[in-house]
Amino acid sequence: MSVSEYGSWKSPISSQLVTTSGVGLLEVHVDDNPEKTDYVYWSEIHYEEKGRYVICSANRETGEQKQWTPINFSARTTVHEYGGGDFFVYDGAVFFSNFNDQVLYKQTSDSSTPEPVTDTTRKWRYADGIFCSKASGADFYSHPRVSPDGRNICWCQWYHPNMPWDSTEVWTAKLDPSGDHLVEGSQKQAAGGEGISVIEPGWTPDNQLLYVSDESEWWNLYLVSPSGQHVNIRPDHSEMAGPQWTFGKTAYVPDPSGSRKILTAQNGELGWLDSETKAYRVLETGFRYNKCLALTKTGDAYCIGSSEDLFPCLLRYDINSEKVHIVKESQSVPEAQGYVSMPEFVSWPTGDKETSHGIFYPPYNKDFKAPEGTKPPLLVRAHGGPTSHFFANLDLKLQYFTSRGFAVILVNYRGSTGYGRSYRHRLREMWGVYDVEDCCTAVDYLVQTNRVDSQKICIDGGSAGGYTTLACLTFRNTFNAGASHFGIGDLHALMKDTHKFESRYIGRLCPPEKFQERSPIHHVNQINCPIALFQGDQDKIVPPNQAEMMYQAVKLKGLPTMYILFEVQNRQPENRAK
Repeated sequence: MSVSEYGSWKSPISSQLVTTSGVGLLEVHVDDNPEKTDYVYWSEIHYEEKGRYVICSANRETGEQKQWTPINFSARTTVHEYGGGDFFVYDGAVFFSNFNDQVLYKQTSDSSTPEPVTDTTRKWRYADGIFCSKASGADFYSHPRVSPDGRNICWCQWYHPNMPWDSTEVWTAKLDPSGDHLVEGSQKQAAGGEGISVIEPGWTPDNQLLYVSDESEWWNLYLVSPSGQHVNIRPDHSEMAGPQWTFGKTAYVPDPSGSRKILTAQNGELGWLDSETKAYRVLETGFRYNKCLALTKTGDAYCIGSSEDLFPCLLRYDINSEKVHIVKESQSVPEAQGYVSMPEFVSWPTGDKETSHGIFYPPYNKDFKAPEGTKPPLLVRAHGGPTSHFFANLDLKLQYFTSRGFAVILVNYRGSTGYGRSYRHRLREMWGVYDVEDCCTAVDYLVQTNRVDSQKICIDGGSAGGYTTLACLTFRNTFNAGASHFGIGDLHALMKDTHKFESRYIGRLCPPEKFQERSPIHHVNQINCPIALFQGDQDKIVPPNQAEMMYQAVKLKGLPTMYILFEVQNRQPENRAK
């Protein structure tokens, strides 16, 4: 083992390996015709094809895998800009939204040409299995689901200024015999309301309503009994679901065979829940996190599993035999063996006598160690959203740094999901304050526990995490350098330029009268360290003028800075290596 300074270690985990190895696993589906149980379908991000979304299938018996999406298509919707709910399958045919034109297409086999099923001249966007307008009046809708008997429909809706993790409503209505129209006067609110986030409504096989609600403080699963009683059927101090930034979420799946069992993923744990007795059994997959659920009537449970030391995989769990089968590995990187740092879940005291949380990764490389008495540099990472969450998944982007001798901490600052409603709401009106404070107190905690070098502290983040990065560099003196990826420097400009879904979100996070005070662009004179800025010229969520204004202001001050504008959206995978 060689002795070398932290940060100088040689590693086989290159930027090219990080951004081009394997695929990203997205949505998982089985045929919506419950009699069709032979195939599983999923979508992948193909990084080497500029982030194209491709639908694939696998035969349960033979394992044969096929790609469905032709090279000139990408199965990706842009509803709310973030998309999701990109495809579904019925009777062996795949229906998907195409990225370039947002038209819904039907494909009858992996070798057939997709045919449009919606008007190609109308600039509509489709997601989550929506075919036609059934209800109107709210600002946003999601999760339309028809009951198994075809007589009822449920959906989720909400209004400005709320986001789906603030206040939402679940509604139901009766369908006429044709299924094309709602029965007049049958619409009614079934759950939710002011201060309650209800999401992912659905139905049991015997037509009882299900939904996820945070009324208990945590997103738990509820059932509406025939008598109208709303029952929390899996009460627990953990989350059944996450923030609904995208469509197509599947935190639970009722057993299509007709039993009262429900496949669940609570806090990442795959489970088998009896909705009547509340009996619960953990389904051991060997992975810490399990998501994107699908279930056949023959007892095949599909999900995407991931862990600290295992790359994401598409799994098939046979509920009857309790055996796990790997259908598809997202990547196989034998070069990384011996260079993977294992995480430690940490908590530390922060402002207002509260506690913040994160995931710490020490530097690790089997070929190197640092000189005695030295400490590693630290990279602090702030997630986007800001209503989001870091998980301890095996991530080569992170291991790129730890294998070179950096320590990394992923900060789940106040306002993150996964810790209950109160923690999630702590960032209301405090964006740019509590997130910044928690990133800085994370550094204090690691310095005080002798884990990192206090003179070598960096920070990076993307989108909302980019704003936190810029705010940390502007309003605190904790960091020695930083990098903002499509980050926000001017809250006034963001409020003016952003899209409908988030158009009132910023005002909930920061009162408009505080925009000037908390916008880094207006306090550039307080920045005293190098900054790198990365931006895509087609980013509709955080427009390029944000990075451009920040760059010009920092450059004018004479600080070391760089600005890279990509010809496509910076969120595209192929730009991450740069």
